[in-house]
Amino acid sequence: MKRAVALSLFVMTVASSIFAEEPDKRFLWSSEKFASECGVDWPAYLSATRTWFSDRNYSNKWSRFHPETLKSCDDCYRVGDVAELPAGKRIARLSLSSESGDWFYEITYCFDSSGKLQGVMSIFNYNWSYVRLYSVENGVPKVQASKWQELISGKEIARPDTGEDFKAQWSNVPIYKSFSKLPFSRLIQNNAQTN
Repeated sequence: MKRAVALSLFVMTVASSIFAEEPDKRFLWSSEKFASECGVDWPAYLSATRTWFSDRNYSNKWSRFHPETLKSCDDCYRVGDVAELPAGKRIARLSLSSESGDWFYEITYCFDSSGKLQGVMSIFNYNWSYVRLYSVENGVPKVQASKWQELISGKEIARPDTGEDFKAQWSNVPIYKSFSKLPFSRLIQNNAQTN
């Protein structure tokens, strides 16, 4: 059951991003705060054209992918996407899932026109969700808001007992201080071939 829920969350996230549907209302509060921190319009981000990447099964060999290919990829446990926005801003997202599908983790980064990191939002989903928003001051990310939520309803909850069991996953927020440090950034710069 856990695998099915996490896997369906992953597919819904990828599908909604590909087809620019409405934002997930469970995370609307964090999305709006993140957009405000970054100085971007969230609806514009949702409708922006994206470039998609995966290293499949955590291989660290990133490639560009067509969105349709990603939807049917059975071993794409780590996926990245980049949206180019007006004024040279970029929003990059790194989505990770376990092979068993029991958890799904999404980390979104905002970069200014010079490629410097402006803000980070992380959402870890298991039988619950843990959401954190970071601002960046002098290159150092600082948590501005965090919330434990029910997985399905999005209602705020106390930290669940199982939260500690997954701390190694949700506490690991890779920070890329510049766009060029993202593991798939060179594939945009080189205009690499898409799978």
